[in-house]
Amino acid sequence: MAGLTAPPAAAAPPPTSRGLRAMFRVQSSSRQWPVALRTAVSVAGPVLVGVLVDDLAAGLLAGIGGFASLYGSGRPYPNRARLLLGVALAQALVVTLGAASSGSPWLGIVVVTLIAVLATWVCNAFGIQPGSYQIALTCATGTALHEQGFGVLESGLLVLSGGLLATGVQLLGAFVDPHGPERAAVADAAEAVGRFVEGANAEDADVRQHDAATALHRAWIVLVNQQPHRRTTPAGLGRLRESARTLQLIFASGQRSRRPDPSTAARARRLGAQARRRGGSGRPRVLHTLPLGRPGAAALLRNTVSPGSRSLLVLVRVAVAALAAGAVGTAVGLSHTYWAIAAAVLVLSQGADQRATVQRGLERTAGTGLGLGLVALLLALGLSGLPLVAVLAVILYATQLLLPRNYVLGAVLITCSAMLMAVAGRPTDETATLLLARGLDTALGCAVAIAVFVLVANHSPTGWLPQALSDTLHAAATACERLTPSAVTSWAGLTAQRDLQRAVIRLGEAYENGVNGFARQRTESERAWPVVVATERLAYRVLAESWRLEEAVARSTVQHGPEPLAPPANGLRVLGDAARQGRAPGRSDAVPTFLSRDVGDLRRLLGPASAGPVSRLLPIDTVG
Repeated sequence: MAGLTAPPAAAAPPPTSRGLRAMFRVQSSSRQWPVALRTAVSVAGPVLVGVLVDDLAAGLLAGIGGFASLYGSGRPYPNRARLLLGVALAQALVVTLGAASSGSPWLGIVVVTLIAVLATWVCNAFGIQPGSYQIALTCATGTALHEQGFGVLESGLLVLSGGLLATGVQLLGAFVDPHGPERAAVADAAEAVGRFVEGANAEDADVRQHDAATALHRAWIVLVNQQPHRRTTPAGLGRLRESARTLQLIFASGQRSRRPDPSTAARARRLGAQARRRGGSGRPRVLHTLPLGRPGAAALLRNTVSPGSRSLLVLVRVAVAALAAGAVGTAVGLSHTYWAIAAAVLVLSQGADQRATVQRGLERTAGTGLGLGLVALLLALGLSGLPLVAVLAVILYATQLLLPRNYVLGAVLITCSAMLMAVAGRPTDETATLLLARGLDTALGCAVAIAVFVLVANHSPTGWLPQALSDTLHAAATACERLTPSAVTSWAGLTAQRDLQRAVIRLGEAYENGVNGFARQRTESERAWPVVVATERLAYRVLAESWRLEEAVARSTVQHGPEPLAPPANGLRVLGDAARQGRAPGRSDAVPTFLSRDVGDLRRLLGPASAGPVSRLLPIDTVG
């Protein structure tokens, strides 16, 4: 039986599977020491103050607020300040709510679950990293504060003080390099574009294409969406926007040419090197239009809870798992059920695929077990006072260095720092009980999370990939209908480009989620790979044409005369409907001339439909 015929020069599906061997593999990572240093100072600083004023318990509680420093990295400083202040206030509020509900175990479970769902909704909608886990953990910690004698308002104020300190520490870089995050985003985009251009004919060209488009999208979010409203644009920011526009055109030229000039890769990297250098000379070119980056706040929040969406399913999983973990933990008499709830939120809140979810649960459980052993060794040394603060700071620093490289080793140190903060100042006879509780609660939370994922998600994601293909093709049709000099730079034209960029990025995510899903989902997604490739190429070619025309309008190189008609694009919607409904394309509606080859590939790949609810997406046999 013949297999699917991929588009010309299409690469094999990228290797996305992960196994247990990767659990202890140390991966490469970008520079992490500034983040690690800020986190160590933000968390250990309040603990040091507590030691100096002879109130270690208060210092440890304020140190919990210091974990706000985990948020905001990579964002421009004004935007980072607003986010961190919001996180500091949110942590203070949720720890207060947790403390207020501590009198009733079941009320505490409901409160922590509601906070976890709300935090997951907001963090996933706005792409706030590291996500909702820390907020949920802070709320859950509040439910146990009655054991330490803290009042409700006192707890909130102490956590708020730690969050405000973390905010100040995170913003210190603004005095040294005000546009450092923007420069880093442009430099990362330059490297990704350079890799795409120099590897345009490589086996992984489609993966490089997706990485470059994603990096450019992130750069424009940093350069536009996350900037404060100003009457005038600072020269440094203007130069970075000009570099990003040039990188966008280099990427577009790689899309439009079958054999892009390899020298443009060196040009892209020179732009990246220039972006990394501070200062610059000359006045930047004024850009008449800027990409929109992403929709507004209200639209993002609505999209996250749209019926049938992947993000809504994530919220359902988090809610069910948090309630189940809390209920099971309370029913079996675990003393710190909130740790189980936090572990379940950690495993599920990022909306990862099946393999990543299972692996994250196993990694967290293994890392927690090893971390508890390390804590026992450190406690045997009788740490207290300044030595305790010093060890805690070192562990916090090492955690942020290791976490992006190997999650198991990072989880070992996360557990170690968390338990040192939990047991410091407590009677020695309580230590063993707390360590055992942490291990049992974490194992329970991870197990419940994996079980909920299997029960809730085994069948529900099967329509994501066909829907993502359809959404991308419909977005491409809308963008094509704006391909006129007056429309391409209008708000409708820029919105169409933004929606197409977001749709094609989501298409890649839907494919990866399916190929790392359950057996049936993996099979269907792997068979769909040629269609995914062809659709991505078509979408990026539309974006390239939009950027080319937009630049021509800005430079006044468009020929004067009557406004040309937009190219016909209804044929793309016909293809989108066929992909979503799992049937062969119907009538041959007109399509833009520059897309004729990509459309031909898609028509051939979507040939006669085969049986099966999801496998209808692609035929089993295709004429080559």
